[in-house]
Amino acid sequence: MTFKTISLYILLLFFLNACTAQNTPYTDKTKHTNELRLIMHEFNLIVNDNSKSELELDDERRRYAFTLAQTLEKLSCNLENIPQNELEKSIKVEDKALFAKHIQELHKNAEEIEIIAQRYELEKLESKVQEVKQICNSCHAQIRDFR
Repeated sequence: MTFKTISLYILLLFFLNACTAQNTPYTDKTKHTNELRLIMHEFNLIVNDNSKSELELDDERRRYAFTLAQTLEKLSCNLENIPQNELEKSIKVEDKALFAKHIQELHKNAEEIEIIAQRYELEKLESKVQEVKQICNSCHAQIRDFR
């Protein structure tokens, strides 16, 4: 049980005890019953809340980071292994070094993202994702779009 749930149980028991301890007229009991119904409804909404906890969200972020790292690793390996004759058809000779630099940066970022996920340093993930986007955009702008 979460802290919220336990707190609401205690509050509910306290409220019920206070209501039954007093000898109140019928109208006061009706008022307390309605208040109790509202509190129980709120309690029910909290207990049955299907939103994910921070731990569950962190787990999803971590799985995302591992998947991203694996995909970047596959991409950089595939790009490194493009046959030279295919590469010469796709990019200019003077752009080969720049292309290799972009591949190396992708590979480095894949390793760093995997380390971030392993160490649960998920607050660093967003900046790494932005770096990857910049690398991709730079490569596309400098090499792919200007063939």
